[in-house]
Amino acid sequence: MMQFIILIIFILSAGAAADLPINGGFEEGEGDAALHWQAKLWKGPQGSFGRTDKKAKTGRYAFFLECTEASKEKGNVQLRHDVMYLAEKVSAIVISGWYIGGKAQNTAVKIRFYRKDGEKSSELGQASAGLVPAEKWTMFSKELAIPAAAVQNDKIYFQPEILIYTPDFLYIDDLKIEIKGKFLESIGEKNAGGKTTKGKESAGGPVKIMGRQLSAEEKKWYSRQKPAFDLICKNGIVYKNSRPVFLLGSAAAGTGQHNGGSSLWWPRVWKHDFVERYPHANKYIQSDFNTADRSLTVSFNDNAWDLSQVREMYRMNTFVWFDNGTSKNIIALQKYREQIPIINEFHREEGQKGHYPFDHAHPLGAELYKKSWEYLYQYYNDEEHPFLGMEYFNELRYTCFSDITVKAFQKYMLAKYRSLDKINGIFRTSFLSASDIKPVEKWKEFGKSYHLKNFVIEQIKIYPEFRYEWLEFLRVHFKEHFAPL
Repeated sequence: MMQFIILIIFILSAGAAADLPINGGFEEGEGDAALHWQAKLWKGPQGSFGRTDKKAKTGRYAFFLECTEASKEKGNVQLRHDVMYLAEKVSAIVISGWYIGGKAQNTAVKIRFYRKDGEKSSELGQASAGLVPAEKWTMFSKELAIPAAAVQNDKIYFQPEILIYTPDFLYIDDLKIEIKGKFLESIGEKNAGGKTTKGKESAGGPVKIMGRQLSAEEKKWYSRQKPAFDLICKNGIVYKNSRPVFLLGSAAAGTGQHNGGSSLWWPRVWKHDFVERYPHANKYIQSDFNTADRSLTVSFNDNAWDLSQVREMYRMNTFVWFDNGTSKNIIALQKYREQIPIINEFHREEGQKGHYPFDHAHPLGAELYKKSWEYLYQYYNDEEHPFLGMEYFNELRYTCFSDITVKAFQKYMLAKYRSLDKINGIFRTSFLSASDIKPVEKWKEFGKSYHLKNFVIEQIKIYPEFRYEWLEFLRVHFKEHFAPL
């Protein structure tokens, strides 16, 4: 049976009537970060977290924690309070609050007790009590006795922490602490400086992806002439009127890329057929996110020109693949990281992003990809589609360096070679931990793409076998996650 453990470690402050812990209702903060609470993934679990307004017992916010894959190193998804509390002559502590807690059978609220010698803290023991699964908001109230080692100290410290170890989720709100003893002071409240630690919350239900149809004005710029020839694809070769067609470059849906074919179609299609007739066209796919209903609207607003471009290249006996430019949708969503913090998992450093749309191994990435093409086709629903080669050519050309893909690579390598020592021995690498197993593009940070490319070439010469293994992983990973789309 899957299980998660919730730890609440508390360290207390001065005035018996004080509301403890500070910001126990998570109302103060910014975006998905709650003031005086810090969340993170510790020692390798996969999961997400964040302050959320989707569910709250009272007020506007609660806090959400989720573990999607347990750590092999006994790690956890954790939420820590950054204010410590001090009390004296404590006989017990009562913890209460409201929660919704997954399907787990074994849950616990735990308090850790400390003493401080100057800046040094020493743990004095723990006290815990169980919680039960709850499908709706459920109140808990637990009186926890002080461990023997802590009883010997007149003054003791407490600090809250919530942990999830195994796949499950937790919403929690309105945490309260009652001290059976004398509350003295809070430590760290003034030093926090109002800072918050921004975590990651799961998408919290699907992001709604919508499309905008072309306006009547935009539709006027369609080229309605259909190619006066038959196109077929046989054994990977495109034939026009039974003759093979020359494969060249990429036709772009959004940004006007001219990969390889500019000398053929630039003057005729771009300058005369499009620019002079429609000079104010936006050259980017428009993606707008509505925070109220969590909907992303994708607008392919200059595809009238792209349709003309693709057909013109066909007429000139040139076959192209069609580049939808779907990375623009992720770029749009990155503006809303507070509302959709899961977008951080798609982040790539400058100079490493290439044009890989997004990670198909992630449900949101896969949905964005499918919906983008679905709405693109809707623009041409009264047309025959002369797009025999599609975005997947770009998927093979570009490499994804999202955290999702890199973690999948680490898992693949350890499953295949069993140990870090064996990996280092076979590939002559010097990885110190599993988290160091990355493609060479991630070994060093660069601000310029050409610096990165030079570095990659050098490393491939030194570690060719490791490069081949990365390419083999991409082949397997790509097939597994992209083929179903």
